[in-house]
Amino acid sequence: MKNIHEIITSHGLKTRQERNELLIERCFFCDNRNYKFSVNTAEESQPWQCFVCGEKGNFITLCRKLNLTEVPEALRVGDQIQAIEPEEPVQLKTFSREWAEIPHNDLLADKDNALTELKKRGFSEETIRKFGVGVTREHNGKTSFSPLWLIPYYTQGIFGQSITCIKYRTIPPAEKKMWREKDMDSPLFNAQAIDYGAEQVVLCEGEFDAMSLWQCGHRNVVSTSTGAKGFKPEWVQALSDFKTIILCYDGDTAGQSATRDLIRRLGEDRCYTVPIPSGQDANDILQNHGEQFLFDLVNNTVTSPVEGVDQVSTVIERDMADLMSGDKPEGLDWLFPSMVKSLGKVEEGSLWVVSGRRGVGKTTLIKQQMLSWAKQEVPCLFFCGEMTTSQVTRWYVQSITGTSKEALTPEIYAEAYRQLKGVPLFTAYPTRNSGDVDNVIEMFDQAYKHYGVKVFAVDNLMTLTGTARDVYGEQGRAVSKLKDWAVYNHTIVVLIAHPRKLSADRGPRGIETAEDIAGSAMIMNYADGGFLVYREMTAPQTSDDLHNEHESLQSMLTYMIALKARESEGGSMTPLFLQGQFRRFVEATPADDRFSEFEQG
Repeated sequence: MKNIHEIITSHGLKTRQERNELLIERCFFCDNRNYKFSVNTAEESQPWQCFVCGEKGNFITLCRKLNLTEVPEALRVGDQIQAIEPEEPVQLKTFSREWAEIPHNDLLADKDNALTELKKRGFSEETIRKFGVGVTREHNGKTSFSPLWLIPYYTQGIFGQSITCIKYRTIPPAEKKMWREKDMDSPLFNAQAIDYGAEQVVLCEGEFDAMSLWQCGHRNVVSTSTGAKGFKPEWVQALSDFKTIILCYDGDTAGQSATRDLIRRLGEDRCYTVPIPSGQDANDILQNHGEQFLFDLVNNTVTSPVEGVDQVSTVIERDMADLMSGDKPEGLDWLFPSMVKSLGKVEEGSLWVVSGRRGVGKTTLIKQQMLSWAKQEVPCLFFCGEMTTSQVTRWYVQSITGTSKEALTPEIYAEAYRQLKGVPLFTAYPTRNSGDVDNVIEMFDQAYKHYGVKVFAVDNLMTLTGTARDVYGEQGRAVSKLKDWAVYNHTIVVLIAHPRKLSADRGPRGIETAEDIAGSAMIMNYADGGFLVYREMTAPQTSDDLHNEHESLQSMLTYMIALKARESEGGSMTPLFLQGQFRRFVEATPADDRFSEFEQG
């Protein structure tokens, strides 16, 4: 939230302007509805006060009281870079309500059979007028070969409603396709019309589903503008005041997967699901069974499943549907094909442990891996207990641009920002009680709910347990809690853990095993997989070597050695080459001279 007007809009509140005083119809705290909540819009801090309950403050304190501030510990890497050289923000397009009247009137006149086809889907003319659906052949400056339904999204502002998003959908008999108008916002559909003071709201997957539910009598309904693919942080916040959220997502694999994710993000204690038959949606039910049947079906919601309990037949049914549709998640690929061969894919609900001596590049490799996944639109968060977000971000700038630390310039940062803009990559740091894993998991919970983060990396285990009296016991507890949290939320946790010092008889070239990871013996037992990052140490040749960074005594050729991999195809060692000054790895091959020299040595 950037200003008081965005908060008002998100709550759908009415306002009155009296000179420099903005009066809001309802107090956020005492719920008085007589315009007693006043904001001084003339002052930059936007001071406010309720003249009934006495609550007062400024914009920042209001955000804190309403829990609207973004998670301070989790910062988008691109935003950190942007602070070096900010770019002009893209101006989002908006249209007035009057703009949509021509395509809406064309539809009511049944131009291109648009009204007839909507009525075939079970919609009444009242519903069509209510939502202002239109017909057009133009979208994003292009002309379509076939007519399109135009579906406007309205947002309530200080000076009335405006159109802040437009979706287009082909009209039968054309093949079903959908577009959205570029450079527009992504609000919830029908958000401007719902009652934020009500106890419950119905959340569904698409605009036609929301229209169907509204028509059958469930008027407090919204739908997403992204289907089942994602759920924006601001939408989580917009629904935060409702005691009950009824999820009416499609009965296909994508819809049910989204339902399970939303239950975890919005809260199991207030989410109820509508038993939509497999392969159908709310509009299908309206067409085939009528308004009363759909109304009763929504009323026949079921509570979210008992936590941790699934009927085996239900799991089989779900997995069969996933296999038949090809939608079953296959897991994430590691950075290099040879790593995938050694380790297998990274599946939801898994915990991976990465170990290696100081300075071998294990943190570098995991940072690079997180960047790779984030570029594939998998939201990732890198938590570092030893570096600030600026230090982590600088590493990403070096890695992305291939620039040494000494050569960094504002222009280099600007190039990195252009490449990272919009990439869901986050960095986090401990702000309180860094030795407490519970606080870190609380932060992860917020990042998961607000940003939809799916992969979490922790650098390193000692920063979570270093203050405990019983370090080994606390390490076992920390790893157990991280594993349980990953399973519960269907997320992935990658944990960096240091090895203990090897005994003298194993020498400086000794290779660590799973048993050499420092701390509790339970660490690798909890893990689904793990690997060692190994670089050979060379003996110092001169006294100067003893005073240099110890990395100078290590070969740049690095081995990734599998310690535990349940799903691997075999092949336990993967050769990589560290480009140290650029903070990144590349894959080494037998054809690489550096690889051959190492093998011969």
